[in-house]
Amino acid sequence: MDRSVDRSDDHPINDDQVEARLSTSLLRLNFQDRNEITEEVHGVRSLGREETPELINDSLHKMNAELLSLVSEPQNHQCAFQRAQHLQKTFVNDRNFRLKFLRVELFDPIKAADRMMLCLDYLLYLFGQRGLEEPLDSSFFVKEEAAALREGYIQLLPFRDRRGRRILVLLTKAFSYDPKLRVKLCFYFCHALSEDVETQRRGIVWIVWGRPDMDKILKFPGTPGNKRIVLPNGGECNNAAQIRVVAIHMCLPPTPFFRLVKSFYVLIIHDTHLQRMVFHHGTQTEMRYKLMGFGIPVSLLPDTDTGVVKVKNHIQWLKIRKQLEGDPIAQANICECPGLNDVLFRRAGTCLTHPGNFLFKNLLESIKDEHNNSTQSEKRDISWSIVKDIESRNGRFFKWCTNTTCWIRITDRSEIRLKVAMSIRDFNRHARAVQNSQSTKSSTNAFCNENKRKRKNPENTDCTRRAIY
Repeated sequence: MDRSVDRSDDHPINDDQVEARLSTSLLRLNFQDRNEITEEVHGVRSLGREETPELINDSLHKMNAELLSLVSEPQNHQCAFQRAQHLQKTFVNDRNFRLKFLRVELFDPIKAADRMMLCLDYLLYLFGQRGLEEPLDSSFFVKEEAAALREGYIQLLPFRDRRGRRILVLLTKAFSYDPKLRVKLCFYFCHALSEDVETQRRGIVWIVWGRPDMDKILKFPGTPGNKRIVLPNGGECNNAAQIRVVAIHMCLPPTPFFRLVKSFYVLIIHDTHLQRMVFHHGTQTEMRYKLMGFGIPVSLLPDTDTGVVKVKNHIQWLKIRKQLEGDPIAQANICECPGLNDVLFRRAGTCLTHPGNFLFKNLLESIKDEHNNSTQSEKRDISWSIVKDIESRNGRFFKWCTNTTCWIRITDRSEIRLKVAMSIRDFNRHARAVQNSQSTKSSTNAFCNENKRKRKNPENTDCTRRAIY
């Protein structure tokens, strides 16, 4: 279909039909489910289940039984899961690998088994037999694919949102890639994200970020060269991810082309995904303000007003991934994205967007007066109490390493206490400086205003002169 035809008046856009489709997808849910999904999309709550050893073991047992039942069906005799059982080495029977899919489906073993089977089919289709033998890493990509990975049109933000969820950003130029390459890149990012247990439980957020000038180079979805990837068995890649997508933000400029794009996705996407999609229209600034309402750190978005893509954080992430893929043991102390309750120590101001540092700052505020009136031994106890408070929330302490450009976990508890004590000192010093500045400014303004009133009154001037002389 030629794009000029798509934009012509022969194919008018029925906005009412699109909005009705969006509304219907939500109205099919009962009130409780609809409210829970809305709250999770807005970052108010997480639908992840509280895990216990009994729940995990029971769900894994039922999932294994469901997998065996699926394999026994004639149409699945040649599926990727069945082929993997005959390989000399494979990860498909690994307990942690299967647990990923249970967390995606909120511990529904039947849905988890279906998703895992489809995921393996896609791994075989996209990466060949090696995709069933080894976990994905950057070496799976050939030269041209690796170059597309480094371009940064698909990248992760370095910090989480206010609910502790990772954020994957797709700039619209990524949709100019070959569809198969785009799916391969997304599978790689989802695999990398699924290695973190906290991300498995909380899910991820997708942001599709559009620019007004991109409609001149993009192909309309569904046209030759930009058709969706669907397996012969009808499985769609949206249902094969190893990580749960809790929200999809479509940030599209208000142009006719992107209105068509919105209509296309609304009319073809399944209700399960449509219920979690939020469409934002407007200028770049307006869309940023809308995303802020969902707890997303918009200052870290890689797009700029000039169209230049910021890749500094993305290149750092690729370096860390390469290091972790070469040395999995290093993952114990190296972190490419801290958790929700982790505390970061770095002189730069980028840590201000991290939720864990907001919590840490609130703790410092709560003990400020007590700390100022305490002895040295009592101040030491206060520092330890903050450390224990963070650790009770499963929080950790990290410092930034400029040599390796990554977060290094602090394991020396004496160093942790020292850094907390220094943070308390700096916080109190800053609070006193702000208070003194406000007090000085208030007193000076009152004095200046009084002088101005006296100068305007001639009688006050004469009285002042007589008093002096």
